[in-house]
Amino acid sequence: MHIKPGVDFSRLEPEIVSALWKASEIYERHGHIMTLTSGREKADGRKKNSKHPQGLAADVRTRNLPGALHKKILDEIKAALGPQYYLMLKATPEPHIHIHFNGISP
Repeated sequence: MHIKPGVDFSRLEPEIVSALWKASEIYERHGHIMTLTSGREKADGRKKNSKHPQGLAADVRTRNLPGALHKKILDEIKAALGPQYYLMLKATPEPHIHIHFNGISP
């Protein structure tokens, strides 16, 4: 996994660290290296109820993936993480997958 310069990945909660690990493995299975583009750092336009400042959300880059692979990787990550996580493909500010922990750890 690559980490974009300036990303604050300190004090991410274990649920997000685990999710990122699984997501990175899925990217690698498809021949790509995942890049973490957002963690706990402040960002313009972030919603007030964002889970990023709590270390319960992260964003990973998709712009390096061929178009058809975006949804395939998203679906595989969703299946690997289960219903306690919320994932969404977002187009702004740059194409990425948003991952946040929304439930109770098993």
